[in-house]
Amino acid sequence: MATPLYNVGTATLTAGSTAMVGQGTLWLGNVRPGDQVVSYTGQTAIVGTVNSNTSITLLRAYRGTSQTAQAYEILYTPDDPFTQQLAREVLQGISASALVKLGGVTPAARKLVHFDAAANAALSDLSDFALSLLDEPDGAGIYGALGQIPNAQVRNDLTPDKAFRRGNILGTVSRSGSSPTGALIERGANSNGEYVRFADGTQICTLYADYAGIAAIDTPSGALFRSPVQVWSLPASFVSNPSFGGTVRRGSSDMLGVHGYTLNLGIISFSMWSSNSLSLGDQKQIALMAIGRWF
Repeated sequence: MATPLYNVGTATLTAGSTAMVGQGTLWLGNVRPGDQVVSYTGQTAIVGTVNSNTSITLLRAYRGTSQTAQAYEILYTPDDPFTQQLAREVLQGISASALVKLGGVTPAARKLVHFDAAANAALSDLSDFALSLLDEPDGAGIYGALGQIPNAQVRNDLTPDKAFRRGNILGTVSRSGSSPTGALIERGANSNGEYVRFADGTQICTLYADYAGIAAIDTPSGALFRSPVQVWSLPASFVSNPSFGGTVRRGSSDMLGVHGYTLNLGIISFSMWSSNSLSLGDQKQIALMAIGRWF
């Protein structure tokens, strides 16, 4: 019985080289790794890879006599040895992979396979909550399943520069250069009023107070009356002069207002004015506000 072979075209083989070049050949689909190459002088080599219809890389460098565009033969490897070789290669690949370690794990209900610090396969419990997350089709569903995370379940090292939550949105705002490093909102109060600071640098200072017994509004100023200049020491300082405004309230028959004179980083001077002369003892409520930046 004739040995199956392929010998269409010619081939060039070079002593000491693994390159085999064909002329008029169709090696793709007709030749496979493991087939035997026989030169026109009878010297042999083994096919390593079939690169194209005209290019083969030999398994080892050709040791025979060089030939250029000469006759050749490629003897086909029988299917059984070829299949056995492929099986050996597959088994060798599996034996060097993580699948071997997985083989030592006994399957169990509601368990998750993972690799520990020593890269050994192990099992962990798969809770109902974890299963519900795995069952969600997208991120929106996962966020909905998570809901509100209690502060006690959030790591202590999860600082505001990593993530904000209900427990750290409010606190002391701070910065490094122009980048926020603390909480989002800070609120404070002292004898000079209240202030609120935001992580973007905005600061608002407010004061609401009764001014009865502190200042009269009785100095004529055109058709109006004004008070002596008052000084508001701000509850928190600004880094540049803020915007300022205020109102005075006393009965519906009076037209009252506030006029700012000097706007400084920590102090604002102002006077109150009225359409009627008001004595020291007249009840007056004043609301002041300054808006600017804390950095």
